[in-house]
Amino acid sequence: MNPVRQFDTVERRKAWRVPIDLDGEIVANDGGLILICAVPNWSGMGARLDVPISAGVPDRLVVAIRQFGWRVDASVIWRNESSVGVRSVAAKPMGCRQLRSLIGHRDWLLARIAEKPDVTLRALVAELNARSIRTSYGSVWRLLRDEGISFKKKPARLRAGPA
Repeated sequence: MNPVRQFDTVERRKAWRVPIDLDGEIVANDGGLILICAVPNWSGMGARLDVPISAGVPDRLVVAIRQFGWRVDASVIWRNESSVGVRSVAAKPMGCRQLRSLIGHRDWLLARIAEKPDVTLRALVAELNARSIRTSYGSVWRLLRDEGISFKKKPARLRAGPA
């Protein structure tokens, strides 16, 4: 009788993966398209790629996400029938930009700001929480800063002139 193996839920990766749910492409080193894939999560060190069949995925590849212009040299570190795990083999620049946890909600945030330009960051956080998206003030601020959107204080009221 085989005992049932209990899996712990402790995260053992060096970099936390962010759920992004984007479409990607697996490209050969010569630039030819091999497979279309889904990228459910991503970090600066690696990603999981959902593919129709993992047998067609080479051990060395390039992962491309056209929506953001990302291309990452990677190698396969694990595979099962419908997914592969890849690790980036590119040199890591110091101070690299992290993938934002709200990247999947970017379009909604930008549309909300276009609809109501004077909305506050705290109001955006409250609206996201009301939509069951747990986030923080800092996460919203960093995503909007990356998009070049800043929230300026209103200019001081005109002061009364000398009496």
